[in-house]
Amino acid sequence: MRFLDVDGLGPVSRIGLGTWQFGSREWGYGDDYADAGATAIVRRALELGVTLFDTAEVYGPGKSERILGAALGADRDDVVLASKVLPVAPFPKLVRKAWQGSAQRLGVRRIPLYQVHQPNPVVPDTVTMKGMGALLDEGRIGAVGVSNYSLERWRAADAALGRPVVSNQVDFSSPPPARWRTWCPSPRRRTGW
Repeated sequence: MRFLDVDGLGPVSRIGLGTWQFGSREWGYGDDYADAGATAIVRRALELGVTLFDTAEVYGPGKSERILGAALGADRDDVVLASKVLPVAPFPKLVRKAWQGSAQRLGVRRIPLYQVHQPNPVVPDTVTMKGMGALLDEGRIGAVGVSNYSLERWRAADAALGRPVVSNQVDFSSPPPARWRTWCPSPRRRTGW
């Protein structure tokens, strides 16, 4: 496994495990999945050297965080947990409340990477980043990240925080067929789409 050295996080595996499907019925997983399947996936990822585990309060809602925290067990303090606040009303007090819920569900006192799940079209990052900055200053998180931000909005979040927003998690894995059609001249012939 290869690693990146990230400010506020230390060494982070270049490959992470996303756990959106943990606890989410829309993926077809039932309650028994948490007892065996999810734990086996997390344990195997650890064996392979994965240190980055991503979840969010909205996944399952909250079930993904609970399942991941339980699956990691005593290893949860030795990995880079990344969770996300859903910015419906991303005011500082509500960002803190969301963090508290996520930390409790994960079974940790500190979340290494705490991210804003998506840009709020009404509330500017100058408001959201006040809450994130306070958590960072108090040591409750190791670093701030964003998700689904444009480059321009990411830079605005960086400026609003007054220090680096270390990550922007974007939709890239397994591009949908429509994207392949713009990248490859004849994907149907090559892939069967």
